[in-house]
Amino acid sequence: MLHPKYKRYFRQILPFGVIWLIFGLAYVFLELGLIGSLSEYPTTGNRYDFQNSLISVSLGGFFIGFNYNRNRNIFYKL
Repeated sequence: MLHPKYKRYFRQILPFGVIWLIFGLAYVFLELGLIGSLSEYPTTGNRYDFQNSLISVSLGGFFIGFNYNRNRNIFYKL
């Protein structure tokens, strides 16, 4: 069981992760809407895969947001 102080720290930094996650998902769906059914970017020719983009942006955005405010709590010391 976690100490109430650490639970409070977790609840304080969790919204940062959720905010980054929401904006990351908005970016992915905006990009999907712009590209449509193409399998590559029109100007560069780089391959585009919606599933890989969705997973990487979602996880990356959440963890970046979660760690954004970590220097003020216990997670910085771990």
